[in-house]
Amino acid sequence: MSNFLEDASVPPEVRPSSPSSGFADGAGRRADPVLKPWMERILRGAGVSPVQLEAAGIRAAWWGVEMERFLRFCRGMPPGATLEDAIAGYERSFRGAEPPVAGWKLEQIQEALRFFSRGTVDWRIEENPGRGVDVRFRTRVHDGVGNQTEAAGMAVRVGSSDGTHALREPLDTADHEIGAMSATDSWEEWRDAFEKKMAVRRYALRTRDTYRQWARRYLRWTRAEAIEPAVAESISEYLGDLALRGRVAANTQNQALNALIFLVREVMGREIQGIDAFRARQGRRLPAVLSQQEVTALLQATTGVPGLALKLLYGTGMRRMELLRLRVKDVDFDRNIVTVKGGKGDKDRPVMLPGRLKDELRDQVHRVEAIWRQDRAENIPGVQLPDAIERKWPNAGKELAWQWFFPAKGLSEDPLSGVIRRHHLHEVSLQRALREAVQSSGVHKLIGCHTLRHSFATHLVENGTDLRTVQELLGHASLETTQIYTHLAQGGGVGTRSPFDVL
Repeated sequence: MSNFLEDASVPPEVRPSSPSSGFADGAGRRADPVLKPWMERILRGAGVSPVQLEAAGIRAAWWGVEMERFLRFCRGMPPGATLEDAIAGYERSFRGAEPPVAGWKLEQIQEALRFFSRGTVDWRIEENPGRGVDVRFRTRVHDGVGNQTEAAGMAVRVGSSDGTHALREPLDTADHEIGAMSATDSWEEWRDAFEKKMAVRRYALRTRDTYRQWARRYLRWTRAEAIEPAVAESISEYLGDLALRGRVAANTQNQALNALIFLVREVMGREIQGIDAFRARQGRRLPAVLSQQEVTALLQATTGVPGLALKLLYGTGMRRMELLRLRVKDVDFDRNIVTVKGGKGDKDRPVMLPGRLKDELRDQVHRVEAIWRQDRAENIPGVQLPDAIERKWPNAGKELAWQWFFPAKGLSEDPLSGVIRRHHLHEVSLQRALREAVQSSGVHKLIGCHTLRHSFATHLVENGTDLRTVQELLGHASLETTQIYTHLAQGGGVGTRSPFDVL
């Protein structure tokens, strides 16, 4: 017998409640669990009187939560395993946890399992073909004066379900499911529905890839922990695991939460109240910004097509992928406009065309045309087209106007269609060119492609451009996002003269 059942013949005294992880309600406060009828019957069968239950309050409900977790764990036990075997295996899973389970938590688990052992009878784990395993038991009846009988008023089955993934309370004199998470409740089960929902919502490819990764990790985690995925407590524990063990940033934690909200609400069709209260509070961070002298030194150290792309990145304030996805038709030399198509939020916007780059950009168009003629001569499939354009004009991808403004040197496979064709310059090429320029320019700052966008906006503010115009050029949905550049500009608070300088 496991030491979890030491002194099981004597029910422990009902003690005051210990701390617990708790659930979050809609306002972000901790909400305590509810003692379900089947849990109360087990506790009463263990000899806990109604007076003691009332005195225990929330603590009794947490005993019930621990019983429920134990029953879910038992789904992984082999047929024929005894209750002692199941409790011993459950104990080992906690003893080997990293980081170690808190002492008060172990005490709570021990109490719950002592009550469960005393309050149940006729325990058995049976194989159920096509449905995994069934964990069956019946509750004892306590006469209130210290005597227990084995008159069972309830039979409970803990096994796989029909895929509804709901926890249901057992009914009197009837089999019912309590741990209704299917043994096949995995990423493979939900993948098709997940992909379909993302396609209907027209999420960007990168968003789809990110959400897909988080959903897969979460479902694998819930299976390993033997808990139901579509409940608030599971999501809260997973995010806590990310924060404590993974030590992820607040942005990463909130990104994971967005993916799990999509999985639970849109794919599983389950509404969980208060799920948005799990968001991590994000601190305010100021981005790195280059001075105009540093930008000059950096861009002078660039060469070739990647160097031209970096110059255009700073000269227009575009995001990295917005620039790489430019097509020949998007650059209007007569009107001095570059049109960003399908930017963040699937929005189009115009930005200025830097006059100093006109000659270099026209030379780039000539290079694109030479590559295009070679591809046509070799009968290479046309470039990838957005959404329904390919169905309306199937040959548009072979026209010069639709060619990428910064094409890749070689051919590669289209991740959506599997067609071998020419894609735009890879972002890694841009990042490598920037890294080499930083090393040779002598600029000692942590710089990425987005730093050029921040520098573009800050320099506009310093030159007197109004915030509304800057907002439109950057494609920000909110003016509040753009206001950060007023703090970065030399005219902000840091531009004030230090009193130390006038001593």
